[in-house]
Amino acid sequence: MKRLGTSFRRYRLALLLGLLGLIGLEALHLHRLETAAEDADAPRQRLAPLNGQAVSTVANSQKGEPPAVDAEIKDIFAVRTWEPPKPVIKTKPLPPPPPQAPPIPFRILGKIADNDKNPTFLLLKGERVLSVRVGDTIDDTYLIEKYEGGQLHLRYQPLNIHQTLFVGTDP
Repeated sequence: MKRLGTSFRRYRLALLLGLLGLIGLEALHLHRLETAAEDADAPRQRLAPLNGQAVSTVANSQKGEPPAVDAEIKDIFAVRTWEPPKPVIKTKPLPPPPPQAPPIPFRILGKIADNDKNPTFLLLKGERVLSVRVGDTIDDTYLIEKYEGGQLHLRYQPLNIHQTLFVGTDP
């Protein structure tokens, strides 16, 4: 029983010391609040420029205007680091890409194989059906250059760009 009594006394003493510490901290906090309130009530002597004239912030607040703000306001949430700032690298803008031909506007409908080596191809452009052979020009835009390996080789003439249309292999 004696042992239980001493630990209970220690517990009470620790609790009492903790409460006294909290009371002391609260008193210190209240003292700081009172000091801050007294400082806020004191007239400010700092002057801020307004339209070329110096006007005190107290005079502005008495007129119902907001107090003047310092010209330099620092960002309190700015990133702070020990690393030096990264150097600014100025690069030249990339040149525009070279012009490109539009996608081939034709779909293959079929191939008519004559006995010669120059077959006729049926192409669909929108709702138009075209019948073309190697060497033909379509709408002064596409030149049919050659047919080999199941591909029709076209040249987009305004930009002189080669394009290929898959036709299919011979049976």
